[in-house]
Amino acid sequence: MSALAEHCVTVYNAMLEDPRTEVRQLPDGQVVHLYEGYLTKLFAQHHLSVPLYTHTLRALKEMDCVRQLRRGGGGSPSQWLLVRPPERDKVEEALAPKETPVPVEAIQQEVRDQQMNDMNKRITRLEVALQRFLEEAAS
Repeated sequence: MSALAEHCVTVYNAMLEDPRTEVRQLPDGQVVHLYEGYLTKLFAQHHLSVPLYTHTLRALKEMDCVRQLRRGGGGSPSQWLLVRPPERDKVEEALAPKETPVPVEAIQQEVRDQQMNDMNKRITRLEVALQRFLEEAAS
């Protein structure tokens, strides 16, 4: 089984089992699951390959396993409707007609971009903490 198929199954199950996932019953009796959270953090918690993030979400959306209801950003989480579990043997099929091989350079750039974003967040947190410390020391 491919790493992408494993990622799809892992991500879907993690979203489904997350304590923040709400189960709602629609007026017609249908039960739906709504996940609200940060998928980048979910990937990190499950030690998933960050370069496969985009491909994993694209595959889940192509197979109609998940539908994004609200895009997150900054401090706000994204919201996803969980439609149905992914079928491992359908992952590559879902992407095959539209997907071309990803050049190694693109994957390396995606990794560098993610590392830069992570470092920027850490620096911001350090700056805020230092400012608070200096303000408290001055008073």
